Formats: sequence, C-alpha cells, structure tokens
Amino acid sequence: MKLTALKIILPVMLCCIIYACSKKDNPAPTVPVIPSGLAMVSKSSSSIILKWTASNDAKGYRLYRDAAKIYEGTNSEYADTGLTAATTYTYTLAAYNTVGESAKSSAVTIKTDAPKPVIPAITTGLSLVSKTMTTISLKWDSTATADGYRLYRANTKVYEGSKRSHLDTNLTANTSYDYTVTSFNSAGESGKSTVLSVKTDEPKPTAPLTPTNLALVSKTTTTISLKWNASANAIAYRLYRSNIKVYEGNKIEFTDSELASNTNYSYMVSAVNAVGESVKSAAVSVKTDEPKLSAPATPSGLSLISKTTASIYLKWNASTTATGYRLYRANTKIYEGDKIEYNDSGLAENTNYDYTVSAFNAAGESGKSSVLSVKTNPAPVSVNIHLTLGNPTNASIEANNYLLTKPQYVLSYNNTNRHANWVSWELSKSWLGAADRQNDFRPDAVLPTGWYQVITSDYTGSGFDRGHLCPSADRTKTDDDNSSTFLMTNIIPQAPDLNRESWAYLEGYCRDVIKTGFKAIIIAGTIGTGGIGSNGAANTVKNQVNVPARLYKIIVLYSEYSSVNSASKVIAVNFPNTNADNKETSWLKYVTTVAEIEKQTGASFFNSLPTSTQNALKSQKYDATNSPFDVDAPVRSYNGNVLQIGPRGGCYYINSNGNKTYVDRSYCGTE
Repeated sequence: MKLTALKIILPVMLCCIIYACSKKDNPAPTVPVIPSGLAMVSKSSSSIILKWTASNDAKGYRLYRDAAKIYEGTNSEYADTGLTAATTYTYTLAAYNTVGESAKSSAVTIKTDAPKPVIPAITTGLSLVSKTMTTISLKWDSTATADGYRLYRANTKVYEGSKRSHLDTNLTANTSYDYTVTSFNSAGESGKSTVLSVKTDEPKPTAPLTPTNLALVSKTTTTISLKWNASANAIAYRLYRSNIKVYEGNKIEFTDSELASNTNYSYMVSAVNAVGESVKSAAVSVKTDEPKLSAPATPSGLSLISKTTASIYLKWNASTTATGYRLYRANTKIYEGDKIEYNDSGLAENTNYDYTVSAFNAAGESGKSSVLSVKTNPAPVSVNIHLTLGNPTNASIEANNYLLTKPQYVLSYNNTNRHANWVSWELSKSWLGAADRQNDFRPDAVLPTGWYQVITSDYTGSGFDRGHLCPSADRTKTDDDNSSTFLMTNIIPQAPDLNRESWAYLEGYCRDVIKTGFKAIIIAGTIGTGGIGSNGAANTVKNQVNVPARLYKIIVLYSEYSSVNSASKVIAVNFPNTNADNKETSWLKYVTTVAEIEKQTGASFFNSLPTSTQNALKSQKYDATNSPFDVDAPVRSYNGNVLQIGPRGGCYYINSNGNKTYVDRSYCGTE
C-alpha cells in the first residue's frame, strides 16, 4: 500500500516543480493593442465598407457605430448596410483576446451618399372636373418623388408644371379629345397614364344676330317698302314701326301701306328663331311723299286663267288711276303695259312660279300684290303597249308615285317604301324565247339623284325572297329582256313559299294560256305593310325596304287576234304575303275581283278603257271550273310517263292506278 502511494505522489510533485520553474520564465498575457488604420473603403446611399490593420495579439475585433456594436469577428473589413441616405455615422474599433478588449480606436466619421433619383411611378386618377363647349378641366392624383406633371392632348403636351389640375381651353364644341398625364423628376419622365376621353359640350342654340342694313327700297305717299339683310339662324323677321310690329314672316322685305302722306315713320327690324328674338336694329326714319299725283293702288285679284306645260295665263283687276301694270315672276319684271292679263310662255314643265303685279302712273308704282304661286302642267305621259289598260295611279314624277317606263314593262315606284306600287306589262308569245335566266340583281340607275338605291344585300338574311313583280320567265326573248326583270325596282320582299309556289304557279298558268293563242296585260302590285317570311313577321328588311302585307295580280286575257274588250277574261288574285298554304292550286283560294283590289289600293284600273268595258272587267271573278283555258296539254315525257299541264298550272302524269301524280312544276318546261 505504501509503495502504491509513492507511485502516485511522486509524479504529481514533479509536475508542480516543473510548472513553478516555467512561470518564472513567461510574462502574464495582456489585452491586445488598439487596432490601427480604421478607414473607409467605399460607400453608397445605404452602405459603408470599412477596413483596418490586423493586430498580432488579437483574437478578433469589435466594430462600433455610434457606440453600438455592429460587428464582432476575425475579419479586418466590414460592410455596414441598411443605412439611411445622406446621414453621418461615427465608427470606432477595438481588438479583443482571452484577456479582454482593447481601448477603442480613434473615431472615423463618414456620411452616406445622397439617394439617387428614381423616375416616378405612372400617375393615376386622371379625371374630369368640368367641361363646356370650348374647355375641359382635368385633375389627377399626386405621385411620390414627382417634381412635376405633363398633360398631353393626344400626343401634344398642353401643360407642364407642379399643379395637379389643368383647364384646357380653345377647344371645338361637340368634339372628343383624348388625354394622358405623366410625372417627372430629375431622373426622367414616367409612362403615360390610361387615356381619358372627354367630349366637349354641344353648342347651345342662341337667338339670331340683329339683321343689318335695314334700308328703304321705295316709297309713295301711302307706302314705304323696306329691305334688310338675312340673319344667320333666323327663321323669321319682325318689322316694327315706332315699336309697333307691322310684319312677321320669313321674307327680308316688306311694304308698309296705308300710311299718311308727308309723314315721318321710324322702323326697326329684328330676327326670330326658336330660342328667341334678337336685339332690334338701329332705327331708320323714312318720310312718305307729299300728296301729289298719287300712285295707283296695288292691283287685286291676281289669278290664273289657264296653264299648259310651258305657259301660265294670268289676269288681275284694274287699279284706279293706273296707266299701266308690271307683272313680276319672282322679282323679275316680265311684263309692262296697260292690259290686265298676260300669258307667260317658255316655261319649264311641272315647275312652280311665283307672280306679283303692281300698277303705276306718273306718280309712281304701287306696291306689289300678294304672291300667286302657279305650277305648270307635267308633260303628258307617253302611252305604250304596257299601259294598254291605263295608268292606275296616274304616276308621273311624284316621289311615291314615280313613273318608270322601260321597253319590257312600266312601273310606279314608291321612294318611301323603296319598291314598286305596281308593275304593268304585256305578255304574248313574242316575249317568250330561249334566253337564260340572267340572275343579275342590281340597283336601277335611272332613279332620281339622291334617292336610296336598293341593293340585293338589303334582302340577305331577311327571311324574304327577292320576288319579281314582272317575272323573269315572262321575258325570255333576249338576254337584255330577261336582265331587265332583275332591276331592284321590279323586286319586292316576298314570303319564300308564296314566291316559289302559288305565285309561281299562277305565273306558269298564265304563260301556258298565252301559248294557246292568247295575249295578256298583267298588273302586279303591293298593298300595305307587314308580311311573314321564314324568320317570322316583319315590316321592313334592311335599309327600311317595306315588306308588303299583300300582293295582287290582275291578268286580262284576250285573243292575240283581237284587243281588250268587255268579253275579255280577267283573273284577279290577292295573296297574303305569308308562307301559309302554297300548294300549286292555292292561288285559286285568293281569287277576287278587280273592284275589290281597287278598294284596298285606291288605284283606278282600266282607266284608259270605255266606262262600260271597265265595269264589265272589274266585276268579273275567275271560275276555274268553267274557264275556257282549262286544257290538259301534253308537253313532254318524264321517266316514261307523259307529263301534262293541268288547268290550274299543275304539272302531272297519270300513274298506274289511273290517278294524277304531280311533280315539280319545272319538269313541264314552262318556267
């Protein structure tokens, strides 16, 4: 046991002796020396990079900003970030080891850079404050970092400055303007804002300007004639004598009559419109003549005796003390003499003319009479074969009863409805031939300038066919004849089943009869407004083309060796313009009399015929069971069967059971 204890104690004692000896040779450790060379490497608006000289006895370093430790570590460089721009910071540095920390170095003061400018954001909130006819006031929101704003009208700058509003002036009334706004600073200009479109106000109506140049035209002992210049915006004028209104009307001259001789009168004139009355003009003073020899009184009774297409024959009453008379057409003197009638010749047909008459003697001329307006007669309408039965509505040049005469047919056109009132044509074998269907629908170029020209696309998608009044198949002698039927003045909106079925069967039946030795005068026309097509009911198709409510056809048949007379046969049919019930014989359901069609149209058919003939034809009602045209004529074969045309226009063959089997009408070759 003693030996073991010695083995343990002796090594311990030896270690203590060795440690004691070593302490006498090494000094005790101390804190590091103060680090040197603390300096800035670089800086920005938000960071400062520092460096310093390493200390040999340092374990690490502690960097202080404004007495607050911001770094501890072994590096001899540090980037201080997240700083405030344009701000002064003070830095000190200390070294440390296991013993402790050195004293702090001398302070280094550094100021961060000022912030670099940034282009402002796009300005928002551009909006209208107010507007007038010539100004638009705008405002917009403030934009951070902006030094100012630029306002653009379209791409033209109209404002630059620090305000957030602007009044744009000198604009045009009732006009749209597009605005954008930008913000700017020393870094540049932002993008443009969303466009704001603003329309200036419409100009408000104002009272007219005061008429100018009120002046004397002429005077007598009892009359004063005045004139003045027209005023823009005026619809009428008021003439005042000493503040008493003596005239109101749209003329710019007036004769004040029944005045006292040798007397001063003061006149003023004003202009009037729906807004109000202008300021009165400066006064004009006029003195009537002294009562010497009096000018005659204004003639009365200016009236029409007779007229033609090129002349107007007038008369008037004699005026006491007159030695002669002057007749004026408008303001142009056309006659001076002592007669009280005059025949004005060399005039244009169907034209309005305004006449006045005055009387004169040595003392002067009377005032002009009241205006007499007379219209010369229209030129007589040339009668051709297509108007053998007359002109049902006396069509001439009226806009809604406008006569169009063509080699192939004659029609009355209605410019309001934009289709014909009626079309009249002769049908005989001489009009039939082998010309192909031209199918060249087109506007009619002979309509007066300014009238709407109906085009084929006006019917597109409407649910109505471009229906012929004069059928294409009635004009097959030449290509030109057939092409004429495709003018849009011959076309009406027609229910498809009506156009392609019962209407077509009636057309075919008529041509069948013609081929047996007859001629026909045919009138087809329209009644009312509102039909039913494949899209349902409609009053118009595109561009206000009227859809007729009913379509009528009047066929007067007579031998090709005679002329129309009381014994001629009449087929009058009045169809509803719908898709209902349009089998081949359905036209027989709508047979009527011409007299009934007259009641619905107001037309006068057959007005070129003797009254007795008119009455006989207008009262006829077609009876298919007793018709002399009921002939079953074989025309061609079809799948080994003989096709025949029935009495009502049907195309059929006799089947194996002995019954009629009807096929498409075109197989009979008459379309």
